[in-house]
Amino acid sequence: MMLSAASAAMVSDANGTPGATLLQGTAVFSTANAKAFVLHASTADIRPGTDAPTVAQVTYVNSKELVVRSTRGSLSITVDGETQTVPEGTAYRVILDPDSYLETTVTAAQGPAGAGADRTRNRPLKAGRSRFLLIAIVITGVATGIALYEALESPHKP
Repeated sequence: MMLSAASAAMVSDANGTPGATLLQGTAVFSTANAKAFVLHASTADIRPGTDAPTVAQVTYVNSKELVVRSTRGSLSITVDGETQTVPEGTAYRVILDPDSYLETTVTAAQGPAGAGADRTRNRPLKAGRSRFLLIAIVITGVATGIALYEALESPHKP
């Protein structure tokens, strides 16, 4: 196992299987069989899916979100008794608690609004509409109407 800069992990040995708990940052691990290593991150357990050589990268985003990438071999991710497989050469964003994650994301998605902004509305402003085309059609219609009136007017006015 290798940790990137500003990462932290606790190494452990549970039930005879070496493992580690990723506390922050990114960890890359490589194994030769399925029972050689398990990486715990928040409530997820990430291990090789088969006995084939496996290389994986796990990034701890926060306690509710991980990014799991398999560069060689497949991975098995177990969260609350449910297991999913990450095929070789793919990456997945893993949401560990979708209900509370959505609440946190929705409230935190809008950053600071700046000085003097209306903070009661968190919706983006509507884009302005250009009225140039509407004004051009009205002016052209009026000009055409005047031209037709003048052209069709009788030379002998009553």
